[in-house]
Amino acid sequence: SAAEWIRTAFHDMASANAFQGTGGIDGSLLYELDNSEHAGAAFRNTLTRYAPYFSSRTSLADLIAAGVYSATRSCGGPAIPVRGGRKDATTSGPSGQVPDAANAIGIFRNQFTRMGFSGTDNAEMIQLVICGHTLGGVHAAEQPLIIDSGKFPNNYAHFDTTVASFDNRNAVEFYSGNTTNPMVFGKAY
Repeated sequence: SAAEWIRTAFHDMASANAFQGTGGIDGSLLYELDNSEHAGAAFRNTLTRYAPYFSSRTSLADLIAAGVYSATRSCGGPAIPVRGGRKDATTSGPSGQVPDAANAIGIFRNQFTRMGFSGTDNAEMIQLVICGHTLGGVHAAEQPLIIDSGKFPNNYAHFDTTVASFDNRNAVEFYSGNTTNPMVFGKAY
């Protein structure tokens, strides 16, 4: 699904270190699938879906980048130019690089700064997080600390009311006080 493809790209690029010029969308996720920060079947499913298109001319990193473009466009998101030529990583990146909902704000700022975003600009960080959660939702099996099994249909809680649209409903519903986003309320919802 579109949400899985976007999540795959973010998790792959989260090990980016702008200061050292390492990481980014490099296909290292292939070697990191057993890390707890990459819980669930979505990453394996996405990489398996991309596998037939992998070749000596098309890197896994290029496929992941093209997947973000396709996923975003299929849900009404903006057209952003994508270029090929990325080189694939041959090993995993460092673990513990993906921002976690339980992190303190200082950790978030440090992680986003490391990735090349402005860690002092909360607006930029919030925009990326909201944008990244405009599609999809949370599976109880993958995030048992956020939602309980049996509470939502198919044990899956949506981020907003327009789960398949690349829009601002996630933010609008939060600011209007009527969000049901499990990442906001968790088990208190």
